[in-house]
Amino acid sequence: MAISAIGNADVEIRHHSSLHNSSHYLHQIRHHSSLHNSSHYLHHIRHHSSLHNSSHYLHHIRHHSSLHNSSHNLHQIGHHSSLHNSCHYLHQIRHHSSLHNSSHYLHQIRHHSSLQNSSHYLHQIRHHSSLQNSSHYLHQIRQHSSLHNSSHYLHHIRHHSSQHNSSHYLHKVKDHSSLHNSCHYLHHIRHDSSQHNSSHNLHQIGHHSSLHNSSHYLHQIRHYSSLHDSSHYLHHIRHYSSLHNSSYYLHQIRHHSSLHNSSHYLHQIRHYSSLHNSSHYLHHIRHHSSLHNSSHYLHHIRHHSSLTNSSHYLHQIGHHSSLHNSSHYLHKVKDHSSLQNSCHYLHQIRHHSSLHNSSHYSHQIRHHSSLHNSSHYLHQIRHHSSLHNSSHYLHQIRHHSSLHNSSHYLHQIRHYSSLHNSSHYLHQIRHHSSLHNSSHYLHQIRHHSSLHNSSHYLHQIRHHSSLHNSSHYLHHIRHHSSLHNSSHYLHQIRHHSSLHNSSHYLHQIRHHSSLHNSCHYLHQVKDHSSLHNSSHYLHQIRHHSSLHNSSHYLHQIRHHSSQHNSCHYLHHIRHHSSLHNSSHYLHHIRHHSSLHNSSHYLHHIRHHSSLHNSSHYLHHIRHHSSLHNSSHNLHQIGHHSSLHNSCHYLHQIRHHSSLHNSSHYLHQIRHHSSLQNSSHYLHQIRHHSSLQNSSHYLHQIRQHSSLHNSSHYLHHIRHHSSQHNSSHYLHKVKDHSSLHNSCHYLHHIRHDSSQHNSSHNLHQIGHHSSLHNSSHYLHQIRHYSSLHDSSHYLHHIRHYSSLHNSSYYLHQIRHHSSLHNSSHYLHQIRHYSSLHNSSHYLHHIRHHSSLHNSSHYLHHIRHHSSLTNSSHYLHQIGHHSSLHNSSHYLHKVKDHSSLQNSCHYLHQIRHHSSLHNSSHYSHQIRHHSSLHNSSHYLHQIRHHSSLHNSSHYLHQIRHHSSLHNSSHYLHQIRHYSSLHNSSHYLHQIRHHSSLHNSSHYLHQIRHHSSLHNSSHYLHQIRHHSSLHNSSHYLHHIRHHSSLHNSSHYLHQIRHHSSLHNSSHYLHQIRHHSSLHNSCHYLHQVKDHSSLHNSSHYLHQIRHHSSLHNSSHYLHQIRHHSSQHNSSRYLHKVKDHSSLHNSSHYLHHIRHHSSQHNSSRYLHKVKDHSSLQNSSHYLHQIGHHSSLHNSSHYLHMVKDHSSPINSSHYLHKVKDHRS
Repeated sequence: MAISAIGNADVEIRHHSSLHNSSHYLHQIRHHSSLHNSSHYLHHIRHHSSLHNSSHYLHHIRHHSSLHNSSHNLHQIGHHSSLHNSCHYLHQIRHHSSLHNSSHYLHQIRHHSSLQNSSHYLHQIRHHSSLQNSSHYLHQIRQHSSLHNSSHYLHHIRHHSSQHNSSHYLHKVKDHSSLHNSCHYLHHIRHDSSQHNSSHNLHQIGHHSSLHNSSHYLHQIRHYSSLHDSSHYLHHIRHYSSLHNSSYYLHQIRHHSSLHNSSHYLHQIRHYSSLHNSSHYLHHIRHHSSLHNSSHYLHHIRHHSSLTNSSHYLHQIGHHSSLHNSSHYLHKVKDHSSLQNSCHYLHQIRHHSSLHNSSHYSHQIRHHSSLHNSSHYLHQIRHHSSLHNSSHYLHQIRHHSSLHNSSHYLHQIRHYSSLHNSSHYLHQIRHHSSLHNSSHYLHQIRHHSSLHNSSHYLHQIRHHSSLHNSSHYLHHIRHHSSLHNSSHYLHQIRHHSSLHNSSHYLHQIRHHSSLHNSCHYLHQVKDHSSLHNSSHYLHQIRHHSSLHNSSHYLHQIRHHSSQHNSCHYLHHIRHHSSLHNSSHYLHHIRHHSSLHNSSHYLHHIRHHSSLHNSSHYLHHIRHHSSLHNSSHNLHQIGHHSSLHNSCHYLHQIRHHSSLHNSSHYLHQIRHHSSLQNSSHYLHQIRHHSSLQNSSHYLHQIRQHSSLHNSSHYLHHIRHHSSQHNSSHYLHKVKDHSSLHNSCHYLHHIRHDSSQHNSSHNLHQIGHHSSLHNSSHYLHQIRHYSSLHDSSHYLHHIRHYSSLHNSSYYLHQIRHHSSLHNSSHYLHQIRHYSSLHNSSHYLHHIRHHSSLHNSSHYLHHIRHHSSLTNSSHYLHQIGHHSSLHNSSHYLHKVKDHSSLQNSCHYLHQIRHHSSLHNSSHYSHQIRHHSSLHNSSHYLHQIRHHSSLHNSSHYLHQIRHHSSLHNSSHYLHQIRHYSSLHNSSHYLHQIRHHSSLHNSSHYLHQIRHHSSLHNSSHYLHQIRHHSSLHNSSHYLHHIRHHSSLHNSSHYLHQIRHHSSLHNSSHYLHQIRHHSSLHNSCHYLHQVKDHSSLHNSSHYLHQIRHHSSLHNSSHYLHQIRHHSSQHNSSRYLHKVKDHSSLHNSSHYLHHIRHHSSQHNSSRYLHKVKDHSSLQNSSHYLHQIGHHSSLHNSSHYLHMVKDHSSPINSSHYLHKVKDHRS
């Protein structure tokens, strides 16, 4: 207690004296107080003592402070202690300091530790030191590590050492590295060896180097090799040189390469020469390039030529350019072309312009196009115009569209038109819509249509509505339907109505039903009607019952009817009585009947009366009978009347009888009529009489008819008359007949006339007769005519005579004819004369004949002429002969002609010879032909030659063939060429092959191409390969792609890689992803990173998480942050933790806050701490509060302090007691 009291006295002394921080009192306080090693005092001792940095206190501070391992203290210990560089402290410093890996400490550790050369520290030093690659450490690492010859360190040594290119290391690198032949080392070996330019090294460099084709090495190879101008190296030089496109090399390549006019080089020359846009090269490029019509060149041609806006180029540009349909060019075409408003361009403008659907163009198209009313444009106009729903366009659409009656448009029309409810559209909608019979539309139609109550719709409504049998509709149907009273509906009404047996409906049913008079309904009517015994029903019952004529009903009828003597009953009486035909009843019937003159009774009267055939009854019968004009009655009238042969009856008989045209009546008519000789009856008589062609009637017809001289009758007269060939009729026939000059009549005229041989008739006969050219007549004509030797007749005589080819006539013909040298006659003369093969005629024949070049004559000429093998005739024979292409003649032509090697004949020989595909001719053709490189011949040469797969021909085929890029040839080229794996062909194969994306080729391309790691191929490989998500490719894609850090790939890598949660990728994902701060990834980063608890992430988690202020994270932040004790977080912890007022935090808040000693917190500490009344806090409260010396606190101090009665406090109490 004494020591404690002394200690507290020392505290008081310090507190209240100028020696506040004297080292003496600080030591005393520590020595005599329970706070012996409190960090507070230890710090004070150091600060105010000459032992400021003594290792003793520094150790104590570390031991007794929450800053046990703070880098500050560790540094201090190291600096002020004999343990300055002890391995322990150096490790501690590194472990607990932000200088974890500072090169300074790493050096220190090595210097003062037995691990001086451990590979771990050597690596650490390199990694964390500015000496990262010093040769010293690189050597050390190699010397002290199992990586003695690892390529990594060998590289580093070379790079960071004066022995950069020593052959020792260069060989080491090559021997121990996967870069065995890397260009880098091959270069160095060349540079530092006597084999500077050996072709071996130059090739090695080329083969194994990213400088594979550097211009430097390509020049070197060319300089030191026999391949000085090989196109291969010229290409490589250009491709990999700053002289890439120097005109010198471009010209060299073209000069030394089979690609003389390849579009590629033509392009290059233009691009890199002063002839950039010369029309010469622009045309060459287009002519020799697959870019024949590339928009680029078409634009250039236009720009540098007088054809700037020619429609030709504007079309070409549009057609072959990615600007194919740019509105700019489409407008240009329209402005400078005769197609200004062609629908094609108007379509194109609309399709490819921001005005796609402007009403202006839609209208233009309709105006200038055969699609004037195409539904497409009508739709477009509606859609993009203020007329969207104008009835005009809606009608147009329907009219011109396959959607003519689509319900959609029908609805639209109704909606936007004054015809909203026109019956027409309502019908259309029903007809073309799935709502065909919806009750809605059926009602609408009825409501808005003149068919308001048409039975059709009423039926439809009933059929398609729940009102199927409502009496309302049943009534309407009856009222408005042709089925007004159909029994069906009457039955329905009765069945579905309260009027089941009303007399009205029973009547209606009977009236309108096939059961009209069924016994059932007649009885019903009688039972339910006031007409119980009405005569009407009695009649009906009789009529429709088996009691038809029962006396009962007959009496009933007569009793209840005013028709006592109605003809009806009189008929019945007659029918059912023995008086059936008594004249009495017959007269009564006629007298009391509307059938007064019915033919039936008139017939009966005649039949049963003495007036059987009186004309009076016959007339009545005719007048009152449907047989008015029956031939029977007409005959009867004629027979029994004084009008027996009146023309009236004769006409009637003919008109109404099957004997209409019997010759009997026709004769009768003529005999008894004023029309005795009318042409009509004369024709009729002939037509219907056995005297059809009697000369009598034929003459009569001619005499009494306007057809006086018709050829028809003239022929008939001649045929049926003794004047068969009278000159009178022969002439008549000729004059009036379409057979004017028929050979038949001409012969008859000559035979029956004195002009037997007149030249006129002979000509007529020849001209109009099948004997036209009979030799007989031809001779006659010549004999009797001044045309004795006219060529015309000479020809005819020959053609139709047995003298056909007599030399006499052939010569006559030639002598007297304009056909003097016609081939026909020349042939004939040769054929029929001893001059058969005279050269004179052979030449004449060829000269004057359509057979000018017939093989027959050409052979004859050669055979009979001194020109046997003249090229002229050989050509002619070949051209005009079935031997056209016989190898015999083709060889002849070649041997005897200046065209010895013309491509034409070479082709012909090949085509028509057994040497069809001999390499000899294939080569000849290519050598002598404009088809030099046609794919056809290149194929032939390959197919039939030992050069089948030579790379030269494979290239040629591709270059000159429509199969330019066929996978077949691309494969062949690769297989048979030194370019086996050139990226160019690998690309081509992929592009033109069904293996477009096969992993095999994608790998090949990457392996053999400067695009080794292009993102494009890396993506392709992943997409088309089983390695879809292999971490290898995912890494490559990220490394070589503009998507370097796309969240997609970062996720993929994590998902498919063993680095699933590597901090590196988690960081990358957060950095490059929209999930930047998602709590998921923030947690992942923390869980899988060396920054597990870095304040940065703890802050991020809090900021982006629903756990914003959870005590867990607040604790974590404090624990792992340089803001360990910042008042802000201490407050946060308090506010959001169950330790709200724990003394621990209250102490911390005070210690680390500007409110260090605020009375508020001092009170808080007291209230919530086990040290509630510790003298320390009581002193502090007193010192930092307005109650500094209040008696309350002085008493408290006294009561709770070991120097309870120290004179100091007793004095204080005394001085401040109120």
